[in-house]
Amino acid sequence: MDLIGKKVKHNKFGEGVITQQDASYVSVKFVTEADPKKFMYPSCFKTFLKLLDAEAAAQTDATVKQHEDQERKKKQQAMEEAEARRFAKKMQETSSKSGKTVELRPFNSVADFCNEYKRATTAEIVYLKTTGGKRQHIFDGKRIEVKNGRYVYTFEADDELTYPEGTQISIWQGDTSIAGHIVGC
Repeated sequence: MDLIGKKVKHNKFGEGVITQQDASYVSVKFVTEADPKKFMYPSCFKTFLKLLDAEAAAQTDATVKQHEDQERKKKQQAMEEAEARRFAKKMQETSSKSGKTVELRPFNSVADFCNEYKRATTAEIVYLKTTGGKRQHIFDGKRIEVKNGRYVYTFEADDELTYPEGTQISIWQGDTSIAGHIVGC
């Protein structure tokens, strides 16, 4: 929005006219001052200057709000990137203490981190589908229900298992396997 020639009011300098404007600054020539004063645009209209033209003031308020939203997004992205760097550093320190070698590299942005996370998760899913995942030893199977040709069994396990409901499983006995899913764990 072109503000050159618009009248403004400042608490200290009084009334003036905008003489120059660019993407970052506006210059105002005040009646009480010999030289024009320079203010950061558009934030100056939130704190220092008030446009006397109501229509221009409304449009400038929208520009100020848009500028504040952009600044808020930049700060949020910077916080997310800092958190990702802290996480990577913590993981590197943890891996150093455990004696395992883990290569960690900083991410350029949160979007890069998310893309890498998706890639790693997909790779893990493919690996689990092709290798069959981890085998658990279960025993003392007891049938507790038969419904519509489906069987529900309960088992004991050596370890505490915490699989979510609906997890697909294969129950092996020797070379024979039966497909199923977990009803509760």
